[in-house]
Amino acid sequence: MLVFHASNRTESLTEKLAEIISTSPLPSLFQPETFLIQSRGMERMLTNVLTEKFGVWGNSDFLLPLDFITGLFDKIGIEPVDEYYTGNGLVWAIEKLLREIDEPQFYQLRTYLTGTLTDRKRYQLAKQIADLFDQYQIMRPDLLDLWQKGSLAYNDDTERWQRALWLKISEQARSSYHRGSQITQLITKLSSNQGSALGDFPARLFIFGLHTLPPLFLEALNALANHCQIHFFILSPFQGYWGDMDSDKVLVKRKRAERELSGVPSSDIDQPFHPLLVKLGRQGAHFQELLLNSVEQFHEGWVYYHQPIDSKQPRLLNVLQAEILRDVDQPERIPKLSATGDETIKIVSCHSRYRELMVLKDYVLSWLYEDNTLELHEIGIMAPDISDYTPFIPALFDDIPYSLADKGVREENSYFETFLRFLALQDGRFEYSEVMSLLERPEVQQGFAFNSRDLDNLRVWLTKAGVRWGLSPEQRAFCGGYDGLLGTWREGLERLMMGVAIDRDYPVDGILPYGAVEGSSRTTLGGLARFFRVLETVEATCRKSHTLKTWSLFLGQWCDELFGSEENSELSELYRHFQSLGESARYNEKPFDFAIIREWFQEQGQVRSSTGFLSGKLMFCSMLPMRTIPFKIICLLGMNAGEFPRVTSNPSFDLLSREYRPGDRSVREDHRYQFLEAIISARHRLYLSYIGQSIQSGKPIPPSVLVSELIDSINEHHGVDLRIEAHPLHSSSIRYFSENSQLFSFNETQYEIARAYEAKGSGWQGIWQNESIPQSIIHEVDLATFIRFFRNPQRYLVESLLGITLHAHPASSEDSEPFELDGLQSYLVGNEIFERFSNKEPEQLILNRLQTKQEWPLGSPGKIQFTDQLENVKGFYQRIVDSQMGDPLPSIPVDLEIGGLRLVGELSGIHEHGQLSFKYAGIRGRDYLETWIQKLLLSTIEHPLKRVLLVGRRETIDYATIDEPLTHLTALVKLFKAGQFDPLKLFVEPGFAYTEQLKKNEAKGRTDPLVAAYRSYQQQVDKQFAPELDILFADRPPEELLGEEFLKVTTEVLLPVQNHLIKTTGSDDE
Repeated sequence: MLVFHASNRTESLTEKLAEIISTSPLPSLFQPETFLIQSRGMERMLTNVLTEKFGVWGNSDFLLPLDFITGLFDKIGIEPVDEYYTGNGLVWAIEKLLREIDEPQFYQLRTYLTGTLTDRKRYQLAKQIADLFDQYQIMRPDLLDLWQKGSLAYNDDTERWQRALWLKISEQARSSYHRGSQITQLITKLSSNQGSALGDFPARLFIFGLHTLPPLFLEALNALANHCQIHFFILSPFQGYWGDMDSDKVLVKRKRAERELSGVPSSDIDQPFHPLLVKLGRQGAHFQELLLNSVEQFHEGWVYYHQPIDSKQPRLLNVLQAEILRDVDQPERIPKLSATGDETIKIVSCHSRYRELMVLKDYVLSWLYEDNTLELHEIGIMAPDISDYTPFIPALFDDIPYSLADKGVREENSYFETFLRFLALQDGRFEYSEVMSLLERPEVQQGFAFNSRDLDNLRVWLTKAGVRWGLSPEQRAFCGGYDGLLGTWREGLERLMMGVAIDRDYPVDGILPYGAVEGSSRTTLGGLARFFRVLETVEATCRKSHTLKTWSLFLGQWCDELFGSEENSELSELYRHFQSLGESARYNEKPFDFAIIREWFQEQGQVRSSTGFLSGKLMFCSMLPMRTIPFKIICLLGMNAGEFPRVTSNPSFDLLSREYRPGDRSVREDHRYQFLEAIISARHRLYLSYIGQSIQSGKPIPPSVLVSELIDSINEHHGVDLRIEAHPLHSSSIRYFSENSQLFSFNETQYEIARAYEAKGSGWQGIWQNESIPQSIIHEVDLATFIRFFRNPQRYLVESLLGITLHAHPASSEDSEPFELDGLQSYLVGNEIFERFSNKEPEQLILNRLQTKQEWPLGSPGKIQFTDQLENVKGFYQRIVDSQMGDPLPSIPVDLEIGGLRLVGELSGIHEHGQLSFKYAGIRGRDYLETWIQKLLLSTIEHPLKRVLLVGRRETIDYATIDEPLTHLTALVKLFKAGQFDPLKLFVEPGFAYTEQLKKNEAKGRTDPLVAAYRSYQQQVDKQFAPELDILFADRPPEELLGEEFLKVTTEVLLPVQNHLIKTTGSDDE
């Protein structure tokens, strides 16, 4: 007996279910209750409800439709379906046949399977064909039977090659009975009225929460109803029959004709169904019609439709549910909305998925605050694919108990994700960042006994050893790159090993040792060597083709080597996949490229887990497994155009699309019905969110067509102006914390940021305020610190007083060899070349050393550039020699008491004829000031050597005799003391730009010196040369900073330097 129960509320259906179980218990306690469900989320909901009802619940079987139907085969003596017709077996069997298609009818396939990437195209085509054949077995078994009999339904080339391919599969299988034909056998036997003699059927079957079923399954259930009691619980958004909803236009035409005869204006004609029901509910209407047409005899059981409006002041969501429930052509009307500020339906527009979650969290907190009876498990947060949001949820909701359901294997199993990344390396470039990312995975660290400190060491070693990309010269050449050893992982490891064995700074057997590995760190290096051997072995293996059986063995072996010998359930899952792959060799013994195996393994990670559903916490999941399950608040994220409903395209050879039949699945209609089910399953609120603003331009982006239809329907049908709430790009926007704004946020950190930005916009002047901090007396300072202060007083203050270290970055490496050097790299490398050339190091060794460290371009371009650079270095070196400063002498000690400050240190760079400094770069203002201080000191201590010479790449700087050096030093000491606790207006580079323009204007210059200073300051800020300026002064313009105080200190300190400069232009014009 088949009994139908219907309601518009899942809660009512579960109450009826519990009543049936309670009032009509099974004869034996040992007989399980059997449920047919659509998802594991439904299983968890029913289990929770029945446990709450009866206090304890167990001994029940929850089965998906296909599992239940095929499970009946064994009960009545039907053999299981041959795996050639199902799953991976069908895919691999078709893939093999596609290699052997020589017959004329396969010319379309042979044409497609030509050109490049043939193996991948063949595998992907096999998957598409297998998916279609799988659907044919359930949705078109009559078509397959027609093929078996030698006939065609459409008699065209597309059907001919599919028929030929299907017959080849049937020949290879042990039986010609595919899944559809065996279900047909099941129906025949169940309909033969042989009663319980056929098999041991469930005593009772509850079908709950299904929204559609293939006609073949319905026929099987109809036949099974002769042998056991079946209760079919149907969630229906409309009370009454609506299976003919597609004939809506016909009904309207008929009513128009009737009203024309009676004289009623056609404009007064009402639609027989609510517009949203017509647009969203086609799948449900078709299923209702299919049920009535497929089931021969049924009993109409319990039918109850709950009135959504249960108050005198109806809310928008409840009114919408009531309108959908009732036939709007009925004379009675739903009460009109009267309340203002109705937020039972909220639509939110954000710039990104991350922002969607941030905004949602504030709303969740507000709902919990407003309603102290609301519990977390009564809020359901869903998205078309929750994996799009999975990376952000832990970071944003870590302070709220939540569960993440319907995760893919990749998110659920960390070993699976790690192994997938490992496989992804094998057909890539083995870039430094990718390999290090794999090493940083906890599962790999465990396998090679690494800890966080070991990884820190490895990053430094590998960066200094010049590792960029490529396992070896052979592997890098295979990827189309430079075929030398430099920059590869092999070279980097050899440099580290050689550094352990030999303590030298020159090449040994062509390898330049890098000797940073000492003591116990050698164990870490040993682990790196083992890891490298695994990579090298696997990469070589992956270049060749192997059978499925061989690949399965390799995968298991690599898993052992990567993760060690530890056993756990996550690793066991990987080995089960490998075992399944090996067993698939039965269907296809041909060799396969690695790319196919990697794609196959990646597909296994798309399987969804069944954990995390309705666990008493705030729940995140995809929409599909939680459809029809009620929540007080339902939140739908990702309601984006093109994503929901998802835009799909069927293969051009899909025969299902030739002829529509009731029960045929449509992704578009399925998504539309999911949206309708979400509307009727929300009890208090429906929250919709989508990416409605471009994160690049801020331009509006339309939402899903379903959201637009909802808005239009409410605006037109209910007279309510439902607006979209657009949120700012940043969560720290002041709009969230303004009194007159409807936006809000509970995030204190974002509030502080918003306040800071607001203060900044209203004249905030950086972290430095007007008052100086309390000063302590400084009595003594070393000369190096004194000079460092004057090279950049603002940076000195930030680093010494505020404790902020600027330009201190951890070791990092690029993922490709250098092709050209930026300004800073050129400066650093140029100085190294000069230093090594000065020390008489051979030119080729200098080049090899730089290329080994990946500090210079490789190959012929690198040699040409090095030759040019070396010529510049030689010219610079010659200018130093031509300065005739004589041989080097010992440093001169300095111990002076000036203005209450003792200066202690020594002057280095002393030669026979004075002090010599050189810099293989352009000379800047801070270099002038440093050598000026040295000149002042030499003049003050009455040393016989008075000359100070500074040689740069383009000029040589000498100084004229200084008449009163002590006066200038005293002024500097005074500034030094003041600058310890308050930022000076001594801006060195802008100051020298000012003084230099003053000198030019004495000749023919016309530029305002202050304009030159402004430009210099702004250039430092724009190019981020001076982050200390932004820290101290924020966005204050140079016109404000470079005022009277700047002019005063520049005139007193820097102008004398400019007046004493003697410049000689060099010959190096890089």
